[in-house]
Amino acid sequence: MLYIYDGWNPVAIGTRTGTASSMGAMSLKWTNLWGPDIGSFGKVSGSADFQAAGGVGGLLASSDYSSSTTTPDNHIISSYDANGNILAWTSHTRALVRQNDYDPLGDVVIQRSLLTGVPEFGFSTKLQDKETSLIYYGYRDHDPVADRWPSRDPIEKRGGVTCME
Repeated sequence: MLYIYDGWNPVAIGTRTGTASSMGAMSLKWTNLWGPDIGSFGKVSGSADFQAAGGVGGLLASSDYSSSTTTPDNHIISSYDANGNILAWTSHTRALVRQNDYDPLGDVVIQRSLLTGVPEFGFSTKLQDKETSLIYYGYRDHDPVADRWPSRDPIEKRGGVTCME
């Protein structure tokens, strides 16, 4: 998969056509519309940083380009809890597409999908790998099943006294 980012937020998801030695063209799968995240609320107008919380709770909608790279097949809208976790996706016709519920560590405990191919955003509005269940937080992944970070903190001691190893 190929991801195009605006700051912390993936705005387009697709695949690259061609060989490994040539760049090839991008085959678009999803586009994402982002707004202010939960860290932006309550700030004085005009001073809000749209990505103050790393995009958590800021994904407004996604468009599916599965069968065409020029016209979306479907637009879906995300619904959140107060922590920025996506609880449901609904289509532009207001039909429920997917419903999620999470344990405190981010593991999906309930998932009801009525449509295949929904973007893999969920806990903390972060991308979750379908095959490994790892949640990507920008610098490293989190394993919600084991409640562990599989890699060391890249910021290490520079992050302050709360650094956990």
